[in-house]
Amino acid sequence: MFRVLCLFTVLHGFLAMETESRPVTKVVNLLKDMQSNLEKEAKDDEDTYEKMQCWCKSNGDEKAKSIEEAQNHVKALAARVDELTATSSRLTSEITHTEDEVSSNEKALESAETLRSKQLTEFAADEKDLTQSATSVDNALGVIGTSQSSFLQTSNRRVANALTQLKIALSKHDRLFTKAQRSDVEFLQTSLETPGAVEGLLTGLKDSFEVQLSDLKKQEAEDKKAHEGLVKAKTEEIQASKKQLEAKKEQKASADLEKEQSKQDIKDTTAALEADGAVSTEVKEKCAVMDTDYDKRSKLRSEEQAAVSKTIEVLTADEAHDVFGKTFSFLQVS
Repeated sequence: MFRVLCLFTVLHGFLAMETESRPVTKVVNLLKDMQSNLEKEAKDDEDTYEKMQCWCKSNGDEKAKSIEEAQNHVKALAARVDELTATSSRLTSEITHTEDEVSSNEKALESAETLRSKQLTEFAADEKDLTQSATSVDNALGVIGTSQSSFLQTSNRRVANALTQLKIALSKHDRLFTKAQRSDVEFLQTSLETPGAVEGLLTGLKDSFEVQLSDLKKQEAEDKKAHEGLVKAKTEEIQASKKQLEAKKEQKASADLEKEQSKQDIKDTTAALEADGAVSTEVKEKCAVMDTDYDKRSKLRSEEQAAVSKTIEVLTADEAHDVFGKTFSFLQVS
């Protein structure tokens, strides 16, 4: 509007000139220059505004996309943290259970070794006792002889002494005897008058001792085989459990590490998100002000252009001289 007022001031000056100098033409030329300047200003302003719009769109879209990606990333990380927490908890429980299994199997091995040691001790003692018992019976049979005639020629005193020694020897191994064997040993002391019966009892005892010794060795072989099988099975279970335990501990450590990294990533991403949000708000505010200012400038410039165009139209009309003459007189009166 300032330029429009200046325009009327210029018109007033030119109208004061002499008519023959055709001041209207100069005014029209001046107005046309002003019109060209307004158009150039409008074009330059429009170009600048378009660049700013491009900047606003670029920065706005970029920040909006960055914010959306960051928000999605934070959600994904939060879900991953929950998943890793559950995984870590599950692995902790499994590790505790596996450790209990290893401990239980190791205790079972210790118990098996203790039992085996006891079995070997008992086997050695029983084998020795049975062997000695069989030897004592052999010695008694040697004293008595293998025939009734030789037995009769042997003094009862000598036989009784041999049987007494046999009973003493056998009493040391009494824990291994059956009830029938104990009865046979007791009967020997009262059977000196019946050599055949004594010999038969001794032979029966010897046979039973040999059977017991054979059974004892078979039982020892079975105990050994069972022990070796148990040790092998428990050792394999312990090794497998320890291998699983190591793998689970590594998995838990990995899960815990990733969980902490994800938590830190959430903090970093949230901080970046807040910064992007602040920049995005600043861009929006700045661009909103730019839009408002451009609208105001465009409206004002349009009014100026309209006023200049109208003035040129009036000045170039045939009746312009009369009109300006009246206008000049009006301005002088004013």
